[in-house]
Amino acid sequence: MTICLPGGWRIACFFRKDNLMKVTITLNRGCNLNCSWCYASKTGFKKELDMEEDVFKKILSFCEEAKAKSVCLIGGEPTIYPKIHDVIRALKEKSMYFSIVSNGLIFKSVEEVKRFKDSGLEHIPISVKPYDKETYNAVTGKDSFDDVMTALRNLVENGIDVAASYVLSKESIVGIKEMVEKVKSGVQLNFECDFDIIFRL
Repeated sequence: MTICLPGGWRIACFFRKDNLMKVTITLNRGCNLNCSWCYASKTGFKKELDMEEDVFKKILSFCEEAKAKSVCLIGGEPTIYPKIHDVIRALKEKSMYFSIVSNGLIFKSVEEVKRFKDSGLEHIPISVKPYDKETYNAVTGKDSFDDVMTALRNLVENGIDVAASYVLSKESIVGIKEMVEKVKSGVQLNFECDFDIIFRL
């Protein structure tokens, strides 16, 4: 179910029987990549579309009152949302389980990893996208494949649990096996499969 809020903001609510299992919150539309399949590209990844702080606080109050089991933060790229650390701390203070859907680029910096950990980040799924540099560059518009591998390693080495997700598209489907092997051998984390399947015929 989608709930429309003043200002054009929407949150997606997922129920199981009478229980609110998850609330998905779109914090921003800005991103440090330009993936060919991304829905946020239709907004031009505009930074002025960042969610206002008071809107997030109202959504958080709703989640608490509705006894939401979990909160999922999406974008754009939510890790570059200006108030992301305040958001994480607020969720931790409410003892809410949360996840952040991220491309991981910000975590190529060990200092940023430590900053997020200090704010309360314990677990994060990282979208590793295509399995090689050439395909990654083609679909994301940026030469950052090695940065993502570095980011995964930094997160693991600093005690943050990482799940690797992989977007299936016509360009990337041929490299599923190679990506699993690359992530497992290069980063040495327990691989969790979370496939987003996107086909445009």
